[in-house]
Amino acid sequence: MNLNCFMLVLIVCTNYCLTDQIKRSQVLWSTLPTVLFTNIYPDFQKGQLYGQCTLKLAGDEENLTPQELFQVVNPKIIISRLSITPPKVTPTNTKDKFGDLEIPLFNGLKHSPHCEKVVLFLGNSSLKLDLYPGYKMFQIRSVLQFPFNTHLQQTHHIFIGREENIRSLFTQETIKILKYKTGIDPFTDLNPPRVITENFLLSEIRSLSVVEFAKEKNLAAHLLQNHHFVVHSFPLQNVITMDSSGAPVGGAGYLFVKSIAQKYNFTFEYRFDGWKNNGQMRNGSWNGFIGALADFRADMVVWLSNTFERHPYLDLTPLAIESDVVFFTSLPRAHITWYGIIFVFTAKVWILVLASFILVIPLLYAKFKFNYIKDAGRNTMSVETPLFYAIILPLCALLQGSYNIPRGVRVLMSLFLLYSIVVVAFFNSNLVSFLTYPEVDRVPQTPKELMERTDYTIKYIRFPGATDDMFFASTKNPIHLKIKERMEYMTSKVMARAMMETVAGNKIALINYIMVAMMDVMQNVTLSPIFRPLKISREPIVEAGFYFGLRKYSKLTQTVSMNAVILENTGHFKQWFRETLNIVRKIGRPWLKRAQKLGPPAGLAYDVTKVTKDAINAETKPFSLVHVGLSFGILTCGLILAILRFLWEAQFIQKLAKFIKTQINELKNLMIRFWRNVSSKFGKAANTCSKSIRRLPRSEN
Repeated sequence: MNLNCFMLVLIVCTNYCLTDQIKRSQVLWSTLPTVLFTNIYPDFQKGQLYGQCTLKLAGDEENLTPQELFQVVNPKIIISRLSITPPKVTPTNTKDKFGDLEIPLFNGLKHSPHCEKVVLFLGNSSLKLDLYPGYKMFQIRSVLQFPFNTHLQQTHHIFIGREENIRSLFTQETIKILKYKTGIDPFTDLNPPRVITENFLLSEIRSLSVVEFAKEKNLAAHLLQNHHFVVHSFPLQNVITMDSSGAPVGGAGYLFVKSIAQKYNFTFEYRFDGWKNNGQMRNGSWNGFIGALADFRADMVVWLSNTFERHPYLDLTPLAIESDVVFFTSLPRAHITWYGIIFVFTAKVWILVLASFILVIPLLYAKFKFNYIKDAGRNTMSVETPLFYAIILPLCALLQGSYNIPRGVRVLMSLFLLYSIVVVAFFNSNLVSFLTYPEVDRVPQTPKELMERTDYTIKYIRFPGATDDMFFASTKNPIHLKIKERMEYMTSKVMARAMMETVAGNKIALINYIMVAMMDVMQNVTLSPIFRPLKISREPIVEAGFYFGLRKYSKLTQTVSMNAVILENTGHFKQWFRETLNIVRKIGRPWLKRAQKLGPPAGLAYDVTKVTKDAINAETKPFSLVHVGLSFGILTCGLILAILRFLWEAQFIQKLAKFIKTQINELKNLMIRFWRNVSSKFGKAANTCSKSIRRLPRSEN
């Protein structure tokens, strides 16, 4: 009896449960197609037939695949457990020796379907879901293979369960980030059941009927309206420009955020946190902007470039504006070399002129030395120094000097004089042409030329973790490696001074983003709006562009990207950049004028203004002594030799005169002594004769 009663009760309960389950199933499958076919976003499923959207079914509901569902939706993927990621994916995954993530069996790149819907059966119990695990070391959902490669912001998530459990799930951080999410409660007594949805405009979770849900359209603007967002940014002037009071007055990045804030009526907080280092740490996590997005400390960053390493960790809008990494050099200096007089003729012409001068010398010497023309019994060609005249006559002809030409060589010298007139005329005309077209320094314009010019000092403005920093850290290109070896790393604090040193200095190359550097150019080195006192390389070192960054799979990505595309296509970013250049030029111009008036005490600022003034105002430049240094050098050397010769000759003549005078005095003394001796001997002889005569007898006389 008791057994029969128990069986009866069991049968009744089973029938009731089956009836209740069938009833819930009928209610659910009559409501679910309406939710699946509702276009919850204007661009969602755009260009796709609803029946072609991929449908994923996950959970432990017994009646997962009714016949009705197979008839309306195709294709389908059935996952037996309540998860969208494979079980082997855990936060303990590490990187291999090549820097790739070690994910067992799931190492493919991300593939995003155009249209995808996921139905998750929660059952009747409360639970906590982590559908898309995102770890600090890496964003694992970006590298999964099919069918686990769900792009969470391109997927409509439909939760089947009790309303209180669905409301609790919608407040969880891992579910709160989903843009498209809807709940259905088949356990309610209402028929049709209620549909739980999130109203972006009011930031509340509402319970609607199926008819109300089908009529309501959650527009993209609802994602932004009446919300408050945190924006992290670089404090660079191309991003945001402030006046003396600290109020923003320009900057392409800031003006973009301000424009969409006015359009969608939301507020934002603009911060400069984490811009100094945007690199990735060894464990895979990120510093700076990407780390702030991953930790929910920021909703948008202004701005970053797209790289292979960054792509799995953040969403980027389409390109806003290009900003390649280039190098700046000072303007080429035009100057006249001190030895420019040599380049008037080519080497062959100089050799021929020298040969003609040398060949005429022996002819003249032979005429003077060996040929005699008698005229009235005298040699009319005889000269005291034949070699001297043979050299000085052709030299005077070439130098346009005057000298007496002996009669016998006048025919030969007339021919050489005519030849000299032609040579000198060409020399003078070519010299004038050379001096009016001075030599210009060759400035490197490509990375290859910069690598070859080892006489240039290379300065590099480094932003840790930026695109160019990552490029130089990983490049294998020999050109860039040689440039890297010579680079002097500088921080953004000295960016303005480095630009001024480049303009005023000589043979300095400064590597920087062109948009960032142009702000310093306009504010700190541009005195006149019609003149740019530096040169920009023709080829970039790194091709780069700026994008607005958002959290990976952020529900704001599509709306922000749509506005970025519109403003880029209409030229707003370029116009904002030009307006910002004018603003910073007006800020810096009074300071440069004060430096110009102050003069050399202003230091580097005055040197910059002097470069601009010399380039604009100087039509012609006077020659200095160095431009004719060779001629004056020869003249000085000849003058010195002549003076030395004169001094030597004067000293020699003085010694010779003294010697002659000494010899004359000695000769005079010798003659006097000789005369005295002769006179003395004659006197003695006369006395002897006189005495002998006196002794003779008078008779004999």
